[in-house]
Amino acid sequence: MKTVFVFGAGASQEAGAPLMQEFMDKAEDLFLRHAVEDAQKQFELVFTAMSDFQAVHAKSYLDLDNLEVVFGAIEMGLLVKRLGKRSFGEIRRLRDAFVTVIYKTLEQSIHFSDIGGKVWPPRPYDKFAEILAKIFGERAGIPIDVAFITFNYDICLDYALGFKGIHYDYGFEPRSPHVFPLLKLHGSINWGRDSRGGLFVHPVRPDEVYFGDYLCFPCGTRIAQETKKPPMIVPPTWNKKDYHGQLTKVWTSAAAELAEAANIVVIGYSMPETDSFFRYLYALGSLGNTRIRNFIVINPEDEMTGSVRKRFEDLIGRGIHKKFTYIPKTFSEALGDIKDLLRGQPVKKSRIIS
Repeated sequence: MKTVFVFGAGASQEAGAPLMQEFMDKAEDLFLRHAVEDAQKQFELVFTAMSDFQAVHAKSYLDLDNLEVVFGAIEMGLLVKRLGKRSFGEIRRLRDAFVTVIYKTLEQSIHFSDIGGKVWPPRPYDKFAEILAKIFGERAGIPIDVAFITFNYDICLDYALGFKGIHYDYGFEPRSPHVFPLLKLHGSINWGRDSRGGLFVHPVRPDEVYFGDYLCFPCGTRIAQETKKPPMIVPPTWNKKDYHGQLTKVWTSAAAELAEAANIVVIGYSMPETDSFFRYLYALGSLGNTRIRNFIVINPEDEMTGSVRKRFEDLIGRGIHKKFTYIPKTFSEALGDIKDLLRGQPVKKSRIIS
């Protein structure tokens, strides 16, 4: 019985990563206090452009505090070859600068820990991987089918799984036995592009950790230094045509995993209106024959609005509506529910608002 975990930005918030609505504020703070000296020019280019975007408000509205909205606007500028008075080359440079702002902000925000001379994964990914490793150990000889799909650019889950000896791959090539898929739909700060346009992975190694205010892994920085190009990071918008060559295998694998899933657990993903990609991916992936036992959404939303819950209720088919459970908790608060599910136990009703 396959369990597919789907991770969004809310899952990494407790690890220090800013949410979409907070991302640009965090990036600006880093810029103003000169915490990203090697990328000051790129940060300056982005924030100058955002000042220019203010003129849009005279005729339209863009939420310039939202990472995905700004990223999407720049990508659309590339598509239509128009963004104010900028040339196409200037738009491309702005796009690369924006990716630099993303990976630099994540590198400076995710909190790894030095415990006993070892670099530990950030919370709550450390506890999540610990639960997985323990259950795998308890059920030695009994295969457990798990897959991970994430919209996050960070390496929190990657490092936590590797730290606990859980083998994974990114779906670039056919999967080996006893290796779990970790499918990063929007790319990753440790994915680079070689001279032929192919993808390569910069390994997440503790010996490369950077000691600043706290520990961080400069994967994106290393890739940019080696290739003179930013990492492979895809905008969280519907238009991903420029990335089909590199990421089609990842997206195909994600659809296949969803088609085989008996349990789908969504953690910290609000399914924003700007990204219809998951709606289509889920709809096409769910054409499989597997009967869904549980569709669980974990998200600490204000119960007064209920917008995230409603978006998921509108997404799922009526045939599995009774299988849907909404748990208004953070990732760390819901670890007990996740443990119960993986052990084949029903999620306790006292924890559920459904």
